[in-house]
Amino acid sequence: MTGMDGGPILRASDFRPVSLQGVLFTKPEAFSFSRSMNAMGCLSTTFDSEPKVIGEMPDVPSEVPRLLYQSSTGEWRLSIAPARWDVVWNKPDSSRVSIAEIATKIHDTFERYRRAGKIGCMRCALVVTRVAEHPSPGRFLARHFCQDRWLSQPLNRPASFELHAHKQYELEGLTVNSWLRAKSGVMKRGKAGDEPLVLVEQDLNTPDANEILADENIRRFFQIVPPELDRILDLYFPGKP
Repeated sequence: MTGMDGGPILRASDFRPVSLQGVLFTKPEAFSFSRSMNAMGCLSTTFDSEPKVIGEMPDVPSEVPRLLYQSSTGEWRLSIAPARWDVVWNKPDSSRVSIAEIATKIHDTFERYRRAGKIGCMRCALVVTRVAEHPSPGRFLARHFCQDRWLSQPLNRPASFELHAHKQYELEGLTVNSWLRAKSGVMKRGKAGDEPLVLVEQDLNTPDANEILADENIRRFFQIVPPELDRILDLYFPGKP
């Protein structure tokens, strides 16, 4: 299907995930460097490369990682900081994958490490980045999201374009923040040159809280968020294949 300018109209099904990041936010005062090191023994199969140990840094912000782990394939990364843990799946040239399956693996990684380290979680986040190739991504996004009157002059030939939207609502009993950013970009292809594309980043997270999240709510978050991310993407880029 093509748009008014002759370029393709993108649907949600045209986007493929290239990165998925799970985050658990923890109390910095509960962080123990030695306990965190010992807990990593349960994850050595996935994160099988030599770890990067930065060490204890009392004067450095608590969001800065003290421990960095990676899989030998480079597909998986884990960073541990006093205030947050990040598990990242990254595969720019991936074929179609299920973000629900990746989110389950991220949760399982967190759960094994969290139980081994006996550390509570205050907030959760799941961030997915998806891309779809397009010959003129800036112009497509401007036409997709803007009224015709803005396209005649100020947005008639945009070299780039970005949309950023946020809302908060209840999702199956959990309060969540939902962020979506759609922008034009390029994929580096080495000698083949840059490939223009539309990039969509979605971030669903629970708001700041002073209480430890129950284990059941952490598990539910990583179960219910992936289909919600797909539903939101379909709202912004609707259409049948």
